[in-house]
Amino acid sequence: IGLICLVLFSALAGAFFTVRTMLRALEQLHAGTEIIGAGNFEHRVHLGSSDELGILGAKFDAMAARLQEQVEQGKRLEQELLQRERLVTL
Repeated sequence: IGLICLVLFSALAGAFFTVRTMLRALEQLHAGTEIIGAGNFEHRVHLGSSDELGILGAKFDAMAARLQEQVEQGKRLEQELLQRERLVTL
């Protein structure tokens, strides 16, 4: 019976740590969506694991990088357009 309790305890402890790790990753992803949604396009989640959540985090970071580049490109184009308008009005 002692061995059964030990095995049961080990399984429960392993499950607890697995679930806790998954929840932390999901919380980081959720926070990342809020931060980027608020306009901070430089934010990355950097989950750093190789499991499915880590892959999702890497894809999320890649998406954020593309979004950041598009926003920066839009700003550059806007500045260029403003400069051209100024030249035309001279």
